[in-house]
Amino acid sequence: MTFQTIKSLPKVELHTHLDGSISLTTLKKLAKIAGKTLPPDEEVIGNLRVVANCQSLASYLKCFETVMPFLQSEKALRIAAYDLISQAADENIVYIEVRFSPVLFKLEGLSDAQIIQSVTAGLKQGYLDYGVRSNMILCAMRGHDLETNKQVIDAAVLYRKLGVVGVDLAGDEASYPPKIFLEWFRYAKEKGVNLTIHAGECGSAENIRDSIALGARRIGHGTSVRGHRDLITTCIKHNIHIEMCPTSNLQTKAISTMKEYPFQEFYNAGLSLSVNTDNRSVSGTTLTSEWQALQVTTAVIRKVTLEAMKASFATEEEKQLIAKEITLFK
Repeated sequence: MTFQTIKSLPKVELHTHLDGSISLTTLKKLAKIAGKTLPPDEEVIGNLRVVANCQSLASYLKCFETVMPFLQSEKALRIAAYDLISQAADENIVYIEVRFSPVLFKLEGLSDAQIIQSVTAGLKQGYLDYGVRSNMILCAMRGHDLETNKQVIDAAVLYRKLGVVGVDLAGDEASYPPKIFLEWFRYAKEKGVNLTIHAGECGSAENIRDSIALGARRIGHGTSVRGHRDLITTCIKHNIHIEMCPTSNLQTKAISTMKEYPFQEFYNAGLSLSVNTDNRSVSGTTLTSEWQALQVTTAVIRKVTLEAMKASFATEEEKQLIAKEITLFK
């Protein structure tokens, strides 16, 4: 199947980070707004994009330091959100859940309200211009204290009507496994928020088990389910969805080669799956590229896309509307 054929198919993306998906053109625009000078393009790309010999998730996460200073104003966040929708529209993504950590955009004094409303404005304008539907997921960060992370849950509840549909726990999984966040998980359950948790990205199947036991409905990455028949059974039994990010997992050394990527194993086992970019700019990828790397048929892409929509945190009305659009596409 050609790249163009895949690009034309309607697609759904559930796992994409706003701050990891800023195009170079938009980064230049944000720098100009901030009154800051960027180095030459080659140097910017070198800092923004993960190196070929990246050795760990922690090393991969350092790439975010390049863009973060430029995402500290309401205008910048509107532009960044709109840019992501523009990128999604270019490859016929019909629904996307955009995740970000509000705390990381507070370096110059923005409030949760300003941050979430600004991202909402960018996403809404993107919908008006391109027809791409979207919702937001707020990320609590593993390195932050309990109170800060509980505030992320509070913000998700407060801004549900703006399209905040869930909460994530992201960051350095190896240093901060889910089991040390018991009180945070209890608070999330009390508040009734949808949970998708980064787990199994750094080789630990136990982190996936713990995340499911603590209330996760979706698992971000989940590569470490590979080879664990009991865990696959648990995921199927509890209807756990795995948000797969092939290129990112290769870059962070969750897998050694794309040949050992467990998509086919998971698909054949009957797991609920989606395929995602994780971070377009950091990984230098698109959703079309991710699907092309997996070398699957149009029928598989359509089936997984429908599974992704079903597992999304969208309303039932949105799910039915978009699923119909995917099904009717010729």
